[in-house]
Amino acid sequence: MFKKKRKKHLWFVSTLVLLCLGGGAAAYWWQNQEESIAIEVSAADELIPQEAVFVASISTNSRQWQQIRELGTPETQAAFQRRLSRWRSELLTVNGYKYQRDIKPWLGSEITIAFLGSTTSKTDPRLNLSELSREDTFTKQPLVAILPVKNPIQVQRLWDNANLPVTAKVLERTYKRIQIKEIKSPDSLNYSLTILGDFAIVATHPKAIEQVIDTYFGAASLATTPGYAESLTQLTTEKPFAEFYLNIPTALQEAAASSIKSVSTEEIEQQQKQGVAGTVSIEGEELSIDGILWLKPDSQQTYLLDNSAERMPKLLPIETRLMLAGSDLQQFWQGLVADSQLLPLIPFDPYAISDFIKATTDLDWEEDFLPWMGEEFSLAVIPVSANQPSQQHSGYDLGGAIAFLVEVSDRSTAEKTLAELDRIVASKYKFGVKSTKIGGKPVVNWTSPLEGINATRGWLESDVVFLTIGAPVAEEFLPQPKANLRSNELFKKVVLTGNNNSENQFFLDVERTINGGNLGILQLPAHQQMLLDAIRTIGFTTATNDETSTRFEIVLQLKNLAIAPQSDLEIQQPLPKGD
Repeated sequence: MFKKKRKKHLWFVSTLVLLCLGGGAAAYWWQNQEESIAIEVSAADELIPQEAVFVASISTNSRQWQQIRELGTPETQAAFQRRLSRWRSELLTVNGYKYQRDIKPWLGSEITIAFLGSTTSKTDPRLNLSELSREDTFTKQPLVAILPVKNPIQVQRLWDNANLPVTAKVLERTYKRIQIKEIKSPDSLNYSLTILGDFAIVATHPKAIEQVIDTYFGAASLATTPGYAESLTQLTTEKPFAEFYLNIPTALQEAAASSIKSVSTEEIEQQQKQGVAGTVSIEGEELSIDGILWLKPDSQQTYLLDNSAERMPKLLPIETRLMLAGSDLQQFWQGLVADSQLLPLIPFDPYAISDFIKATTDLDWEEDFLPWMGEEFSLAVIPVSANQPSQQHSGYDLGGAIAFLVEVSDRSTAEKTLAELDRIVASKYKFGVKSTKIGGKPVVNWTSPLEGINATRGWLESDVVFLTIGAPVAEEFLPQPKANLRSNELFKKVVLTGNNNSENQFFLDVERTINGGNLGILQLPAHQQMLLDAIRTIGFTTATNDETSTRFEIVLQLKNLAIAPQSDLEIQQPLPKGD
C-alpha cells in the first residue's frame, strides 16, 4: 500500500510555535551566567520523563541576558522586571537566599525546565496524611527544573541550612532510596527538592519529582523519544540562548482536557505528528527561532519535497504590509482542515471561510474554486499609495486592500467561475461591474452602490489571477510592481535570511499595521498590545526537510531601548518557576 502523501503547511507549524512561545513564556525569561548550550541530547534530557508536555533549556550566559535586557520597550522591560522581582521574592528572598552569594557559585551553564501533564498534579494517595498533598497547594501544570551543579555537597548544605520562614512546613521522605525534601509555605512557593548525581531537581509537586527519579532509574526519558536526538542534530544554531521541545500528542491531550471543543482520544492518537524542537538565538535586534517538526515513527503520512514558494513576493509591491504565501493552495487547505480538528486551543474553523463564501456568493469554495486553483498562492495586505488622490478612496477601504493571488491550473474554468461571480455581485448586491484597463492589463471593477467595499479582479500573468477587496490598489502591481516585495529591506531581514527555497512564507510589518493602528486591525487587549509594541516585523518560513520532517524559521525584528536597564543581578537571576 502506498503511503499517504500530504504536504505540511504554515498553519500547523506556526500554531505549534506560538504554543511553544506562549506556554514557555515564563521559562523563557530566566537565568544569567556562563557557557552556551550544545545542540545535542544532554544529560538533563535523560532525567526528563518522556511524557513531558513542554521542555526548555535556557542559557545562563550573562552576555546573552544583557542582550535581552536591551530589547523591547520601557513597558515590556518594566513588566519583565516586575515578573523577575516576584520570582526573586518567592524563591530566594523569603528563604534567605541571595543569588550572588548562594546560587551563582554552584549553578552550571544552563537550566532545563519541563512542564509535565496535569494528571501529575492529582492527589497522591501516599501523601494524604500530609497537608502537602492537597491538590490546591500545587500548580495545575507541574513544573520540574533541572539545574546542573558544580558542587552537589555545597547545594545539599545550602538546602539543609535554609533560613525558612517560621510558617514554613518541611517534610523529609525517601522515594526509591532518594531523599526528598518537601517545603510548604504560605509566604512563598511550595516545592520539592532532591539531588540526582550532578543535578539539583526542583519540582512544584511531589509526584513530579518522583517521575524524575523514575526516569533516573531507567523509565522512558525525553532523550529516548522517537526522532528527538536525530532532529536535534539538524539544528545547527551557534550558541543559542535557548532550546525547546513540544510533545505534540501530550500537548493535544492537555489542550483537549481543558477545551470546550470535543476532541476524542482516538482522534488525537490518529494524528501523525510527534514533536517540535527548536533553538532561540539573539543577534543584535533579531530574535530567531530555528525549528523542526517531525512525524511519528509509524506514521502513514509523508511530506513531499516541494519548496517552491518564490513567485508571489515578486508579484507584490514593495510596500506590502502583510503576506502569507504558499506553494500549493489545495494542499494547504486540506492540511488546514485536517489539523484544525486537532487544535482545541485554537478557536478557528476553516469551514467558517467556506461557509462565508457560500453565504455571500452562492458558490462552493471546495467545488467551484479550489479545483482550478493550482500551485502557488498569496494573501496580502497592500496600502494605498501616498500619491493616489484621496477622492479615489471609498469610506470603507481603510487605507488599503486585501489582495488574493493564485496560480490557476485551468484558465478556462477559472474564467467561467469568475464571470458567474460577476453576475452574482451585480444581481444580488447591485454592484456596478465594469471592464477597464490598468497599466494596459484588462481588469473588472466591482463598485458598491453604497460606497462600501470595492473590488478589482484580473490577471497578472497568463496563469495568475488576482482579486483585491478594499481600496483601489491594483495599479500598485499592474502590469508589474515598480519594486517588488523581495526588494523590501524588512522582508529581506526576516524572510530571506538564508536558503530562499521554502514552501510557505509569512511576513508582517507589525510597526506599520497593528502598532500603527492602520488597515483596520482590531483593537487588542492591553497586555497583548504591549508585547506587539516591542516588535517591528515578523517573518516566518517553512521548508520540507525530508519525507518525515519539516524545518521552519521565525525571525522577529525587535525594538532596542535607547538606554539599557541598569543591571540588577539580584533581580535578573532568580531560580525558575512556572507561571
